[in-house]
Amino acid sequence: MRRLTRAVAAVLFAGISVAHVAALTVTPLDDKLVSVEVATSGTTREDALNEARTRAVLSTAGRVLLDNQLLRADELMDKYLRTYSANFVTAIEVYEERFTGGQNVLSSRVFVDYEKLVNDLHEKRFLYAPAYKPMFTVFMAEDIDGASLSQEVARPLLRNALETQGMRPYKGTITTPPTDVDVKADSDLTKSALEAAERRNVELLVTGTTTTRQRGEKDYYYDKFYFYDCEMTASLIRVDTGEELKTVTVRGSASDRDRAEAIRLSIERASALAAVDIEERYATFWPRVVQSGSDFEVLLTGADDELIRIISQHLNGVGIDAEISLKKKFDTSAVLTVRTKARRDSLIEVLRACPYPALTIIREVGDKKFEVQVAS
Repeated sequence: MRRLTRAVAAVLFAGISVAHVAALTVTPLDDKLVSVEVATSGTTREDALNEARTRAVLSTAGRVLLDNQLLRADELMDKYLRTYSANFVTAIEVYEERFTGGQNVLSSRVFVDYEKLVNDLHEKRFLYAPAYKPMFTVFMAEDIDGASLSQEVARPLLRNALETQGMRPYKGTITTPPTDVDVKADSDLTKSALEAAERRNVELLVTGTTTTRQRGEKDYYYDKFYFYDCEMTASLIRVDTGEELKTVTVRGSASDRDRAEAIRLSIERASALAAVDIEERYATFWPRVVQSGSDFEVLLTGADDELIRIISQHLNGVGIDAEISLKKKFDTSAVLTVRTKARRDSLIEVLRACPYPALTIIREVGDKKFEVQVAS
């Protein structure tokens, strides 16, 4: 990760070209070279050319998502590629040029060295294979009888419960942000937690709140028993995308002669219930979506969030049992996973029949993967 930090340190302060980008079309020529047709405009011709190079490389980088790979540090990677995009362009051909409205408008064909790009992303550690059994870490805000705690109780209990369910905890230490907070409570906390996890190769994050209250005490012969209720809300979050995969709210109750033990037991019982629900979601999502265990994968090129939503809804038409999930998005590329009993031919037919936007299959990888160009 130090190499990644050094490589992008200067990028954080890079300027943004004054240019505009329009539609693009990606065409893989072979395993090493990709052609991207793109229309750009800029206050100068060089601005428009630079933006054409940048757009071509950014749109090409997402193709790695179809090869059982994922991308980390998306923001840093975006800045890195914007700065060094020229390193991956072998040639650029301008086939239409005009000056209008004070702008240089270019239609260009950009040739991207895809093999060099992939190797560089590997070297800079932007590209990685998701773990078969990913590590998780826990952040938890705790409140017992209206007071915050000097020592964590719920967080280690939930971590242990998740480990008992078969999940793999991160054994190291995270100090920033502090682990005794719900990182969902603030966008800056969320960003900080995701970055901290990503630096440690932690791929899942659990965060939430625990509220534990005494609901009574009662004397039995010569012993006094304390009764406690615990309410826990916990969310499972995917680190590389920030996607919230599952949120559960559970309750646990306990009593004991010892007040501290009654508190601990109520939290432990809530943790056990939360862990079952969280692990169930992880056990279905991770192998199917992240590790390419679905029936089909569709790489979309030239899609924004709204088009991804529309196409996902359309793909549901492949069968009443279809489950469509977003594996990962980068720039204008996104991979959708399709879980269905329908045959391959049925999926191809559905892709070709999409009324809007028009979809063109530009590459087939084996029997289950498709690269699709989205018409602008």
